[in-house]
Amino acid sequence: MKKRITSFTTGFLTAVLLLALCTTALAASGKVSYNFANVALNGETKITAGADIAAANGQKVPGSILFTDAAGGKTNYLPIRAVSELLGVEIGYDSATKTVLLGEQPGSSQGSSSNYEEQLKAQLEEARKIAYQDLEGASEEMRAKILEARKLIINNTSWAADGYDAVMIDENGNRVPIPHFSDLFPGWDMPAQ
Repeated sequence: MKKRITSFTTGFLTAVLLLALCTTALAASGKVSYNFANVALNGETKITAGADIAAANGQKVPGSILFTDAAGGKTNYLPIRAVSELLGVEIGYDSATKTVLLGEQPGSSQGSSSNYEEQLKAQLEEARKIAYQDLEGASEEMRAKILEARKLIINNTSWAADGYDAVMIDENGNRVPIPHFSDLFPGWDMPAQ
């Protein structure tokens, strides 16, 4: 009799555990839909449902993403760059702190996106003067500056990892291959993720 109760208890606990695992797996699952919603600003439609938008690099990206969780709850996600441009708010990214910057950028007096782009262009020009110097023969201080310059250039250039192929879509809808890392930066170390 004692053996039966132990077997029953073990079976029951196994069934409860399986049910809990299945319920957790189902709760974690959800459905993602793209370009589901229109986006309007002051009553004027700016992003149309069913249509992609062009990212800053020319790639087509969804204008909206709808996530429906297992319970049926829905959440819309919009590209932050598109929202910032619609609202006229400057956007930037600080790769050192992995922070999206909205509003006036640090060191920016006007807070306009053209000012930010001009600053970035100037930073990249300065970085190019340093980044291609000989890393092996450089002093420790200069080596740090070279690596930082390379990081800035790498993070602001479209490239595909060696061994992988990628394309972007240009303004005419043509597929344009993205160059491989080693083709753009021969001898440089690819950044670790």
